[in-house]
Amino acid sequence: MGAVFISSTAGLRGEPGGSVYVASKFGLRGLVESFAGEIAPFGGRANTVCPGNVESVMLTRLAEKFAERQGTTAEKVMEQLAASSAFNRLITPSEVAHTCVWLCSTGASGISGQTIVVDGAPV
Repeated sequence: MGAVFISSTAGLRGEPGGSVYVASKFGLRGLVESFAGEIAPFGGRANTVCPGNVESVMLTRLAEKFAERQGTTAEKVMEQLAASSAFNRLITPSEVAHTCVWLCSTGASGISGQTIVVDGAPV
């Protein structure tokens, strides 16, 4: 049995202005590391996936708020976010989903208590 918990790259490094969100994501990683050890004797596995900038309503709303504060457009903010990836694009929800499915599969049966980052190699 495999369980996957979704955190964020905010659970890997702090972000100014995001203390509560960052703390919750760091906390989730610690919870999963402990939980993985607790369920291992029963054949269970638990891992965390930390997505980066994912094409989503949440990211669009954040871009809109940021754009308003910076006097630019949400489209430009989204372009800047995409350009911050070595792939020059945002991560898709299906890329995150495929990672989660794989972590629950027998192909990942030796992986537990780990944090898997899906962020498009930030530059």
